[in-house]
Amino acid sequence: MTNKLINIWICILSALLLFPVLTAANEPLFFSDITYAKVDTIELQLNIAVPSVDKAITNARFPLLLFIHGGGWRTGHRNAYNKQIQNAASKGYVAATISHRLTSIEDKNGKPLYPWPAAIHDCKAAIRYLKSVAEQYHIDTTRIGATGGSSGGHLSLLMGLTQAKHGLEGDMVITNQERQPKSHSSRIHAVVNIAGPTEMISCHKAPVVTPFSEYLLQGSPTDNPDAYFESSPINYITKDCVPILTIQGTMDDVVPFEQAVIFDNRMKAAGALHELYPLKGQKHILNAEASNESWRVLYAFFDKHLKK
Repeated sequence: MTNKLINIWICILSALLLFPVLTAANEPLFFSDITYAKVDTIELQLNIAVPSVDKAITNARFPLLLFIHGGGWRTGHRNAYNKQIQNAASKGYVAATISHRLTSIEDKNGKPLYPWPAAIHDCKAAIRYLKSVAEQYHIDTTRIGATGGSSGGHLSLLMGLTQAKHGLEGDMVITNQERQPKSHSSRIHAVVNIAGPTEMISCHKAPVVTPFSEYLLQGSPTDNPDAYFESSPINYITKDCVPILTIQGTMDDVVPFEQAVIFDNRMKAAGALHELYPLKGQKHILNAEASNESWRVLYAFFDKHLKK
């Protein structure tokens, strides 16, 4: 074989070897099982997706989206949002899906070890951790959104509406930091709530919600009225709160659609920015068409408020 033919084959083989690398470089980077905080013997973890290498190797910073899974504060797992955070990364966001402490972790008497406000403490700790590693993951800490469905929507609302003065920051051991919960703010800048409870006393009356809220809040509204008040996003509304979008089926059979309506009315009465996007005839679990519609509306909202 002549040197000319050998060189041609080398070029062909090099191109074939490089092809998958170039293709992979266009895919979001995905990292899993990252410990963001520790509580007792529990390691709280998150998964994160970052826009493709060709963008991430620059000095660019991207908006961050935090995804909080549903499951009635009792079940669920962050991996449910793995596909969606990679989709978000392909749209130019850094996106993380987090685990938080669940009420299904019980003591020997069957009582939840981690009732309210453990879950919101964890969510806020996740934001503080992500801000502490902003340079590593190319996060723009001035453009952060949170979203979730059902109980994840409820926690997302609390993320957007509460501040340090409300006493819900917690005192977590943040990975890579000292025990200093205020070293980074947990402030975020936009929320998309998908069918999350907004007023816990009235939502407690919904038959499906009742046992889950009682696990979370250690009894009924009569037993623990302060917890029901403190865990209700509607009680933190001010005219200066972050932009919020609520998406919910009008025939929701778990969290009553009225939860979205009363929240919308209260936000508008306060002069705050809130959009209500009702999905006509949809229940708590959306069909494929409505689910696709909700994601389209969600990204349009976040693009508007986090990419401007």
